[in-house]
Amino acid sequence: YKNIFENEIIRKNTPDLNVEEIAKICKTNKFSGTRINEQLISDLRKNIPSLQFQLVRDTSFTQIQEIINEDCPCIINYDCVYLLYNIPSKVGHAGVVIGIDNQSIYLNNPWLGAEIGVNKVDMGDAWEIEYNQIIIIKPNIQTSLNEDNFGENARETTN
Repeated sequence: YKNIFENEIIRKNTPDLNVEEIAKICKTNKFSGTRINEQLISDLRKNIPSLQFQLVRDTSFTQIQEIINEDCPCIINYDCVYLLYNIPSKVGHAGVVIGIDNQSIYLNNPWLGAEIGVNKVDMGDAWEIEYNQIIIIKPNIQTSLNEDNFGENARETTN
């Protein structure tokens, strides 16, 4: 995530986390996954203060496009079993939205792989089961910086 921003302060202020560290922050269980709720958002904010996290329900593909246009990723929560087999499972699944066009939404998906294109009609049905939820991730321009950590860049702003 941090490498999509040209702003050096954001890149330097966002930690390099491996999969295990992210799973620990998210309290992810390999059998039951990650609970996507306000507690998750709170844990992410606490552990990664350089980023803003927001859980939003009842969003649209248009809103996702606007977020992507700002060079900010979002995580979409949907029923992957329904998407693949047309069987509602009531088990949410998440994918990082990396692109969107008139026909498809493109995801990096832990189950299906990287850069998977999904028809928006099919995704819409699977997404609706999960209340059209997304997690929006943006840089936190209010992050306090100190010179000890960032040297000469400490006085720069993220605006």
